[in-house]
Amino acid sequence: PFDLLVRDLDLVLDAADRSGAALLLLDYPNPSEDHAFLAAIIADYAASRAVDYLPLRDAFADRLEPEAWRDHLGPNGHCNAAGYALMAELVAEHLARRGTLR
Repeated sequence: PFDLLVRDLDLVLDAADRSGAALLLLDYPNPSEDHAFLAAIIADYAASRAVDYLPLRDAFADRLEPEAWRDHLGPNGHCNAAGYALMAELVAEHLARRGTLR
């Protein structure tokens, strides 16, 4: 059932390779079990393709208590401004650790 997801991720990876762009694969920081399942699929994909991967869902869980996590989400399960700010901070920290932040 995830063949289309893998195909789309392969297309993105191929396009990044052709353009010479670095690729950082992320999962989405939503605490639902559906997102836990999707995060595992994305992590497996990244490992199978040797793609740099940042597990944002795990990073949010490490930084935030459950109540605080909900404060970073809008009513539709997507991040609000506070959530996107934390995502940006986590990506910047990851890139700095990798030495790829300019």
